[in-house]
Amino acid sequence: MRERHGDDGTLLGYAVVLPGDRADRGSQPVWFSGSTLAYDLSRPRVRERFTPHVAPADWALAERRIREASALLGRRTSSWCW
Repeated sequence: MRERHGDDGTLLGYAVVLPGDRADRGSQPVWFSGSTLAYDLSRPRVRERFTPHVAPADWALAERRIREASALLGRRTSSWCW
């Protein structure tokens, strides 16, 4: 596998080769980019599958639940005796 990076170091893409898969009478390996192999193997498509999509409503719900849990824990810990 070979990575392709931009000037700022960000990953732009990748290419793969099978051992023994050679061109030019065996002198050069044959590299294939992910997008050449299949549309869904391009770096942007692979990244989409591993990047969670969180809607604003999900963030609002998470924030509300965290505040409720914090308030509940605050009430519980203040009544504990050590």
